[in-house]
Amino acid sequence: MTITAISTVHPLRSWIRLQLALSATALMVVMFRSAQIVHLSTETGAVAMWRPILTTQAAFWLGWSVWAGILVPLVRRLVDRPLSRAAGVTALVALAMLPPFVLPVAYAPIHWVMFNRVRPITQAYGHMATHDLLTNILLSATLVGVVYGYSSLQRARRLEVAAAQLSEQLTRSQLETLRVQLNPHFLFNSLNSVAVLARRGKVADVEHMVTRLAELLRHSLEASSAQVVALRVELDAVRRYLEIEQIRFGDRLLVAIDASADLLDHFVPSFVLQPLVENAVRHGPVDARTPLQVSIRTIVTADRLIITVSDDGAGIPDGRAAPEGVGLANTRARLRGLYGDAASLGLSLGADGRGTVVALALPRSTSDAKAGQA
Repeated sequence: MTITAISTVHPLRSWIRLQLALSATALMVVMFRSAQIVHLSTETGAVAMWRPILTTQAAFWLGWSVWAGILVPLVRRLVDRPLSRAAGVTALVALAMLPPFVLPVAYAPIHWVMFNRVRPITQAYGHMATHDLLTNILLSATLVGVVYGYSSLQRARRLEVAAAQLSEQLTRSQLETLRVQLNPHFLFNSLNSVAVLARRGKVADVEHMVTRLAELLRHSLEASSAQVVALRVELDAVRRYLEIEQIRFGDRLLVAIDASADLLDHFVPSFVLQPLVENAVRHGPVDARTPLQVSIRTIVTADRLIITVSDDGAGIPDGRAAPEGVGLANTRARLRGLYGDAASLGLSLGADGRGTVVALALPRSTSDAKAGQA
């Protein structure tokens, strides 16, 4: 199972970055306006009054920076708790139009002190409110647009993360449900075998089978927290299962396991082989006397680990695929959940027309499989 990790910026760092971006935008306007004032002073031959100009423009920049800090939570609230379309548009237009007329209340007194305290302070406000009004409206609209766009992007990312987490939880839940369904299925068959042996009076075999069954159940509990395990662990579980079945069938069940040591550390879905081997043991025997050979082999290609479970028994009736039981159906579903289209499970006749071959193909890379753990 592959879940794409989506990173989100920490809320505080996100707010600081946004605040700095908005403040930098206002600063660029201040620098442009200061340069414009100096240029006009030079053209008219007037002496540029640097201290009043810079002080007034600094007050302008500070006022807009403070407004940016107020604007961010207001717009985020509109994004996170959207109003109707008309109300939302009205609120955004109001946030863009009001500052050019409201903020001069804060920095007009600085202009009045630095330039002309003889005139009424209301004239300073009028001058600051109407001076470069279009530029101020554009600045205000730019700030609103930047905050709205950034907040919308952050909300989309948060929703994407939440959706991915919910999808991952659902997939894990589905995989766990499919996996645990196999254990009661196997347990029923094993207990049924114990009952058969008990009716036949084979006390030693019953004791041996119960011991092996306890070992297998303990192994199941130990592996219950993982969707994938190393191949060596999976083969150990299969060997325990086959030991149980060999007590029941005796010499009529022959087992061969061929797995090279360099493949034993590859990850495979936990308890993926047991239902395949169980199908071979249950459906493979031709009659009550003919021995059944069950073989497990592993081979590796450039990008696949292929595990085959084969028998030399009755095979598929008329060469047609038999209806899938709980074991094969759940195994296919688990493979889809863990690997998508990267894994497959095929069922076919043996090479000589006898028996059945089940081929399980898994990605060689363990990175995708490890994602299914936990």
